[in-house]
Amino acid sequence: MSRALECYRCGEELTTSNWYPADRRINYLRCRACGQLRKRELRPENYKKIHAAERKRWKARDARVATMTSRDKRAWYLKKNYGMSIEAFELMLSGQGNRCANPGCRVLVQKRGWCVDHDHKSGKIRGILCFECNRLLGAAKDELGVLFGAATYLARHHQRERNVESA
Repeated sequence: MSRALECYRCGEELTTSNWYPADRRINYLRCRACGQLRKRELRPENYKKIHAAERKRWKARDARVATMTSRDKRAWYLKKNYGMSIEAFELMLSGQGNRCANPGCRVLVQKRGWCVDHDHKSGKIRGILCFECNRLLGAAKDELGVLFGAATYLARHHQRERNVESA
């Protein structure tokens, strides 16, 4: 079930006739009134006043973030992006034996942090991957045909190398 789109400034529900493209991202849509207001704010005579207020908000946010531990930042990120708690993340990782969910992965020590692997269509979490395996799936865009094709390609060239070495 999809939720209704609303203006990120005033909260008005957006219809096909009253939206204004604020940004390419879907969560930054504006209603026409807020879009026109923002256009006026960006005029040169209003620029300093508006951006001074925005800088003040950014500084306050930076001060809050500066006091957060890396665990707090990770917990905030997981909740915001995947709707899961840090405890659920750690439970899932320990359920995988504190290893990458890819059975063919040989990475034992993770230097770049663990990645939550999820289906981009349904949003369902599939497991926790190391950075390299997550990047591999991302490059293949979760297409099995691409991954099987790459495996076939590697197997064919690996076989040729063996034939050359034995000759």
